Amino acid sequence: MYIKNIGLRNFKNYEDSFFSFKPEGCIIIGKNGIGKTNLLEAMSYFTYGRSILNHHDEQLISFAKDSFVIKSSFYVNEDTAEFQAFFSKQKKKVIQIENKPLKKISDLYRHVQTVYSSTDDIFNIFSTPSKRRHFVDIAIAKIYPSYIDFLRRYKNTLAQRNSLLKTNFNPKEKEAWDKTFCEEAKSIVEYRIKFFDQYNEFVKKSYGLITGEEEIDILLKLNYYQEHDFVPKMISLLNKNLVHEKKYQTSLYGPHRDDFDITISQKNALHFASQGQKRSIVIALKIALANIITSINNIHPILIFDDTLAELDKSRSSSLLSKLNPNHQVFIASPTLDRYLSIGLPVLDLEAR
Repeated sequence: MYIKNIGLRNFKNYEDSFFSFKPEGCIIIGKNGIGKTNLLEAMSYFTYGRSILNHHDEQLISFAKDSFVIKSSFYVNEDTAEFQAFFSKQKKKVIQIENKPLKKISDLYRHVQTVYSSTDDIFNIFSTPSKRRHFVDIAIAKIYPSYIDFLRRYKNTLAQRNSLLKTNFNPKEKEAWDKTFCEEAKSIVEYRIKFFDQYNEFVKKSYGLITGEEEIDILLKLNYYQEHDFVPKMISLLNKNLVHEKKYQTSLYGPHRDDFDITISQKNALHFASQGQKRSIVIALKIALANIITSINNIHPILIFDDTLAELDKSRSSSLLSKLNPNHQVFIASPTLDRYLSIGLPVLDLEAR
């Protein structure tokens, strides 16, 4: 898989621009503020049908303009596919593949695969459980696209159940919501267990590529799990804790409270890892994600490094890049070219355009 070209109209600082790329990717250079991250953000838009940096679509429109358009060609499944996204301030959003509108944004997960590494990754991984859950959910959806539909249903049911707990509810109504809630929780937990059973080994290998060590582990921390009779036992748990849930007016059990631990030499990286180790960990997590996607789905996702490799020392970043599968298209954004001269990627100088 690779991106062949992209056209931008009124997208952030790009009024009317067109870029073509080679299958191996390129190094995007230019001074800070020239638009390197904006270009990468546009290139990855068709991964999720929105900004990979969690910007609202309104924030992507150029100043004093009413709409933006992104057009892009991807080489997917041994053929070229045309993608287009349009968004206006009137909240109209249309995404098309081969001139056919998508019925569901989540369908994009089956087409375009990018793994994006940004300078925000350390904060996202080493901050709150909700940030880590978001990382896990996105990772699982890349491998198992149907997961996103299960997750959406679970979140909707969770919201309904939380609303119910704020009222003087009918016990029969709660009983019905509890059954649905536990059934959907079981599906989410099963996906997460299947993912982590494989992902940990990929993380070990990726971390070893960067540091020469294999002492890392990434371990799922389930809020609730039963191997047998999951649903009836979870329903029983909810009934036993009804007083507490009514007191706090929220669901106290379920995958919305899951987390994961990262350990180095059996010590929790959240508390004991140095900044250098944390930088290596987050890059290893992204490389591992790319490798597990390839292993399971036989797709080589596009790899995007938004100046994150500069956080490694030069020898480690060069060593890592040299060991990546050559079938990945790789994009690296950097204000300077110096540390990447040895890897031989084409160069896109935004200041020279």
